Amino acid sequence: MKTVSTSEFQLFQKLIYEKTGIHLRSCKKVLVTNRLRKRLTAHGLTGYKAYYDLLTKSDVGRDEMDQFVDALTTNETYFFRNAEHFDYLFETILPEMMERIEKRKSNRIRIWCAACSSGEEPYSLAMLIHERKEDFAEWDISIVGTDISQEMIKKAKIGIFNRYAVSKMPEEYRDRYFDYHADTNRYHLKDIIRNRVSFSRRNLLQSFPYGKVDIIFCRNTMIYFNKESKQRVADNLYASLARGGYLIVGYADNFLQNQTLFQYIKPTIFKKEGTRSKKPEDYMRMP
Repeated sequence: MKTVSTSEFQLFQKLIYEKTGIHLRSCKKVLVTNRLRKRLTAHGLTGYKAYYDLLTKSDVGRDEMDQFVDALTTNETYFFRNAEHFDYLFETILPEMMERIEKRKSNRIRIWCAACSSGEEPYSLAMLIHERKEDFAEWDISIVGTDISQEMIKKAKIGIFNRYAVSKMPEEYRDRYFDYHADTNRYHLKDIIRNRVSFSRRNLLQSFPYGKVDIIFCRNTMIYFNKESKQRVADNLYASLARGGYLIVGYADNFLQNQTLFQYIKPTIFKKEGTRSKKPEDYMRMP
């Protein structure tokens, strides 16, 4: 099967941007060719333009659109990725946050893992909270993971992972929280952790619909957006945080802090002071 042409690539480039805000650079033509080849085969198509027409002009386009988005979104991750973020969360952010929230006579902390892929990030948090269960015995800490890919959300809910996903976690965690199935060479997450996280599908270009959260992980995601999409995502993240909440981004995200209302704490760590009142579209101006 031939590779996608420049004109066909531009059609898919525009379509994925309209649906997700993700900007596919021109160097991604080979990726688009490889990722969509299976979808063409599934529908018995021999050309990429025919697949585009199926997506945009046929009755099956609505259902196939989910498959299209899944095919073109990158979902590689593993447990305890960038472990220093988790260290800072438990050594600095949570103690400060718990002291402040207790003064309001509350015991609730809400964590949102945006673009969570197949769930490794929120499940890593759940394990660490469980490990410190005595410290959090009186606290109501909820974790929600969202991703634009319906397939990734399904995988996250099931909680079955390959060897690579668990390869960089402490061995004692792997033994304690997973059942290894030798016949499939897969690790099944135990319910004691799996039940601590809820998942739903969510486009980051849309606002978070479940009220204010205290901590947002949105790591290694901004790199897939252009300037306009970064602006919209940043606006939604800021608007979704409670006053005093923290945002943790990835090292590659190029999340620049100038001209924003986020307080810069350290590289990849930002805080919402909430000292001004503006419309959501005024919260962030990404360079």
